[in-house]
Amino acid sequence: KLAESTAISEVLKLFDIEPTKENIELYSKINHSCWKQYEKGEIKREDILILISLKILDMNRYIISSVMLFVL
Repeated sequence: KLAESTAISEVLKLFDIEPTKENIELYSKINHSCWKQYEKGEIKREDILILISLKILDMNRYIISSVMLFVL
């Protein structure tokens, strides 16, 4: 679990997302969800990283939007 959290933290940093406990848990859920879709044959293996990246970007937009609403 520690190795997974460390790896996820590094990925989040690449997307300029603070690797908080909540963000790490959210990324983990996104990752597991995408792999489940692959296992069910809903997406191709080569699409997993693209889908994860798009969901992370959406996550980042949500975080930025939440901060902006809080500041306003």
